[in-house]
Amino acid sequence: MTLADHWNELASIALLGADRRPVPAAPNGDIAALLDRLDRLDRLDRPDPARLLLVQVAAMSAARRAGLRPNPALALLHPAPGDQRPVCPPVLNARLGEVLTAWPDLLEEWLDGVDAGGWRLTPDSAVGLLTRLRVNGALRDKTIALTGPLASWLFELFPAQFRASKPSKPPTSPTSPTAQIAPTPPAVLTAPVQRLVDAGPAIPADIADLLDIGEPAAMAGELARRLQTGALGNRNRASLQQLVRQLDKVFLGPLAAALERGATNANTMGLALSLGDLARFRLTMIQEFDR
Repeated sequence: MTLADHWNELASIALLGADRRPVPAAPNGDIAALLDRLDRLDRLDRPDPARLLLVQVAAMSAARRAGLRPNPALALLHPAPGDQRPVCPPVLNARLGEVLTAWPDLLEEWLDGVDAGGWRLTPDSAVGLLTRLRVNGALRDKTIALTGPLASWLFELFPAQFRASKPSKPPTSPTSPTAQIAPTPPAVLTAPVQRLVDAGPAIPADIADLLDIGEPAAMAGELARRLQTGALGNRNRASLQQLVRQLDKVFLGPLAAALERGATNANTMGLALSLGDLARFRLTMIQEFDR
């Protein structure tokens, strides 16, 4: 009996049970000598069948592993190309995790801040974002640019993990009957607000008149008053979040304070506190980029 036949016999006995089929003696040779030595070391003159089976399986496993030929050496991975840009600072990298968890709509602003600072993404952030942003679009393109040569290296070595899914749907044509025509912003706007209004979607008409108030504390107070009186509510949530995401940083501190002070209406308290959190979060993020 060959060693392979003996191993198959042991496997059959292990499935059926050593009490139903006798454990065969080991083939003559090194295995028998090894088992004899194990018996003498363990002082097992006549072990029970189950113990004898386990001892033989252990000896055969060691012999099988020792007799295996090693696989050929794998080719070494070529290193990722270098990138001269400094890596994104740790405090900003930590902020990314909070952005993705709490306010994912701020991701584009975070990426723009990294780009403006002349940094590149850390490898862990790049891998996480490229995995998350599987749809082709502006955010994925910005992530690839901020990843630099590392992105091409990842795409080459791990195409399945980083393959983009189907492209995003094209934006609705303005002539389409289902298109929403953005309201025209007020003609006179203060510079801090105008700059961000131009950079993002038009502020909806239901709150666009707030942009006429150029003084930060006054604007914050008026928004808090409308939430307190119920003039604005959860029906305006998307518009108000868009406004806070686009306001210049000089408005964010007063806005957060006013919303926190004025959150007394039970129907709008949750919305006011949420907007205040968003304003304070954005302000902190912007200040981190400005350091």
